[in-house]
Amino acid sequence: MRKMLIAGAVLLGGLAIAQAVQRSLNITINGAASNEKAIVVAGKSYVPVSALKSLGVNATASGNTLALSRAAPPAAPSTPPVSSNPGTAGTQQLAGGVGILNQAATLGKESPLNFTLRSLEYQFGRIAIGQTVWESNSKQKLLLMRFTVQNPQKNRDVLLNNSSFLFTLVDSNNVSSTPAWAATEFNLARDNDFTPVDTQLKPGQRLDVYTVFVVPSGVSVPKLIVERFNERAAGVLRYDLTNQIKSVPAPFAADSNGFKVLDQINAQIGTYYPVGRVDMRLESAQISTSEPGDMRPSEGKRFVRLTFGFRNPMPRGAPNAGVSMCGTDGFILEFTDAENERQTTQPCGTSFLKVSRNESGDGELAPGQEVKLRYVFEVPNNVAASKLVVYTEPSIRYVYDIGATK
Repeated sequence: MRKMLIAGAVLLGGLAIAQAVQRSLNITINGAASNEKAIVVAGKSYVPVSALKSLGVNATASGNTLALSRAAPPAAPSTPPVSSNPGTAGTQQLAGGVGILNQAATLGKESPLNFTLRSLEYQFGRIAIGQTVWESNSKQKLLLMRFTVQNPQKNRDVLLNNSSFLFTLVDSNNVSSTPAWAATEFNLARDNDFTPVDTQLKPGQRLDVYTVFVVPSGVSVPKLIVERFNERAAGVLRYDLTNQIKSVPAPFAADSNGFKVLDQINAQIGTYYPVGRVDMRLESAQISTSEPGDMRPSEGKRFVRLTFGFRNPMPRGAPNAGVSMCGTDGFILEFTDAENERQTTQPCGTSFLKVSRNESGDGELAPGQEVKLRYVFEVPNNVAASKLVVYTEPSIRYVYDIGATK
């Protein structure tokens, strides 16, 4: 007796044989050719039940009944959260395990650690770890990742440092790479401390830490793979980061997805913007006929005085975070007047002057320190100012409308 399936109903061989076979059909299953044949009888197609086994369909004949069923998918493993008690392991992940945000999982066998991914966000500015400062610009953004590590062992300390984990990013083109800084010393830091992590975790001890990835502008990162360094065989965590990363903040985002950084923005007078290692704001633009120290413009000309505020954005106490005004990544000022005449200069700190004295503004800004300095351009007496562009290479260009300068 030959068993056939007919468009959702099953008939035993006696009825099928009684019908005239109009034609036979080749069968492919998920794109692969099968040795079985389907037949067409009275305009209806019949498929051998045996051909359905590869699709997970089970067939059992009993009396006058043919029972069809599909194999149940394997049950998902339970994922209990990590206990705060010492020596409690999180969800044990096998190779290719699925990581879940804010849920702990145990990585490693020889020296296991519990890993909890807490948050991810794109930032535009700078992030420091120890004596290293990462900067964003028009070509790249920073991905800040915060996570918690706990020692689940009962009687053994575990070392936590830059070699404890390996992180692999997978971009939207399914291209994976470990960050270029993976070999950099001290790429983990304590939350809100900037201090590099190189410590022994006591049994049950947990520590909140962060790290930073440099991601090209316009590139999204939908996947993250985390593993214990040199223990990949013990299992990895694969995170789906779709809609999990906070976007590039305004006003620096170039698209609604928050992946791409703008090349330039229309800057507002009085607002601080990141430019290289410092934050900069244009405080005012004014016409003047003289400057402190008896500075006078050339014959038939006047000054356009630009007053800037500069600050070192690194928090007080951050190590090795002083910034020299003469080494502020080579500020470039492009001044354009109303007749479209452009003057471009790359002033060092010695070219910026103190606001009320004819003295150089060169010097080092300590973390958190702010200073006001001025720079002057000459324009013909009858020509107004029009535009100022401030940038470093390859930072965003900040474009100021100074056409109303008086």
